[in-house]
Amino acid sequence: MFKPEITDKFRHLATPFYFYDMDVLNATISRCLLEAGRYGFHLHYALKANSNPKILKIISGNGFGADCVSGNEVKAALDYGFPADQVVLQESGKRMMS
Repeated sequence: MFKPEITDKFRHLATPFYFYDMDVLNATISRCLLEAGRYGFHLHYALKANSNPKILKIISGNGFGADCVSGNEVKAALDYGFPADQVVLQESGKRMMS
C-alpha cells in the first residue's frame, strides 16, 4: 500500500532510489509460506528479481531456497544464507551448440 507519509521523506534524494517496505515484505513472505505449506511445496526465490543483500538475508532466513541463473547469483545466494542444497542453477534461455 502506498504510504505518502513515508515516501514524501525521500523526495530530496537523487534517483535511482529504492525503498523497501519491510512490513509488506514480511507479510508477503508469511503468506507465501502459509500457502506453500498447505500443499507441501518448498519455495525458491529468484535472485534475478532482486539481489539486495538485506532482502536476500531476510528471504533466506525464512527458509526459502534460491533460484539462480548465473554463477554470480549462486555465489550471492550462498553468501547471504541460502543453504547450498537449496540453491538451484537454472540455465534458462541458453542454447547448447553442437
